[in-house]
This record gives sequence, C-alpha cells and structure tokens, in this order.
Amino acid sequence: YYFKDIHDLIADTFTLFVENAMAQVLDPAWLRIHEYVGQQGGKLPAEGRPREAFIAGLSRLAADFVEQELTRQREHLLAEQAFMQAAILDERLRGPAEAFRRRIVEGLFLFCTAMGSREPQLDAELIHQTFLQLEYEHLIRDDGRFDRERVERVMAHRFRLVLG
Repeated sequence: YYFKDIHDLIADTFTLFVENAMAQVLDPAWLRIHEYVGQQGGKLPAEGRPREAFIAGLSRLAADFVEQELTRQREHLLAEQAFMQAAILDERLRGPAEAFRRRIVEGLFLFCTAMGSREPQLDAELIHQTFLQLEYEHLIRDDGRFDRERVERVMAHRFRLVLG
C-alpha cells in the first residue's frame, strides 16, 4: 500500500477505525439497550418507582459500556482519543471525526426521541458528552480503578435530567 504522506495513512486508518467501532462496540451496545427497553415495555414509565427502576437499569447498562471500553476494549478507546486529538490538529481529519461523532449522536437522538424527550438532539449530545467525560476521567485515573458507583450515579442523574 502506497500513501502520499502520513496524513493519508492516518485518514485511512481512521476510516477503518470508525467501521470497526460501529460493528464491534456501538452496534452491540445499542442491541443491549433495545433489548432492555423492550423488556421494560418499550417506553419510559411515567413516574414513581417504575421510572426510577427503568433509569437505574439504563444507568447499569451505561456503566457496563464504560467499563467494557476501559477494560476489554481499552485499545479502541485509546485509539478514539488519539484520532480525535489528530482531528483537532489536522483539518483533513475533521470531517471523518465529525461523521463518527454524528453517528453516535444519531443513535442517542433516536433513543431520546423514543423515550419522549422534549429536546432529543440536545439531550443526545449531553448524554454523549457525559460518556466522553466519564471515559476520559477513568483513562487518566492514577489507580486505574473503575468507579462503577460514580458512573451509575452520574448517568442516572443525566438520564433524569434529559428524559424529564
């Protein structure tokens, strides 16, 4: 394989990364969420204990996802961080990076819409940003420990805010 410069190689690698990330990481996560929502009746309960139980279940799934990213798919997560950093520095990578971000947010948008969000686009972006922050916090922890309780608490709080 011949490439003009290192930027061509990085761009091609990023494209392959996005394809693999969708198939190996994000699609299975969405499948688990759809299964959970289906098992819970297909919609966000209106109020009370059923609603809190539903949100707690979503928060556990979110924590499972973050933990999996940090342990079994750590190289994927580090590659994602590296590619996003490269996109900041190289404008040629900004399009693929933005397309990757949009694909994630689109899935969250559909989820927020199905859950009855009043602002599904904004809520999808907030949920995505929360995931990014939690992943980043854990990547730079000195002790390398996964704080499941914190992740579940943060995600439950975010879900309560964005889902009304």
